[in-house]
Amino acid sequence: MEMTQHLKPLYIKATFDGVPIIHVLIDNDATVNILLMKIVRKLGKSEKYLIDTEILVTRFDGNKAHAKGVIPVTLWVGSSSSIASFFVVNGTLSYNALRGRD
Repeated sequence: MEMTQHLKPLYIKATFDGVPIIHVLIDNDATVNILLMKIVRKLGKSEKYLIDTEILVTRFDGNKAHAKGVIPVTLWVGSSSSIASFFVVNGTLSYNALRGRD
């Protein structure tokens, strides 16, 4: 019997600075964490909370986008917490945040 590998995205629910966020994509191949600006606003924060950066992020489709900045958050997944930095971008994606490897 032949084994086939199914590649299905792993989406989780996580808590960012006390706010539950759905559709967090886990991607161990991603080298950065990404957070949409609309989610930053949902956290009750604005652009003034962002740390300046000159980073250019390459998206899955190959297009590039300038990060608006970096924001550190307390990230809870289940009962585990950590401080994680996310590059903030504008746009519409199939996820609200991307959690890559740190």
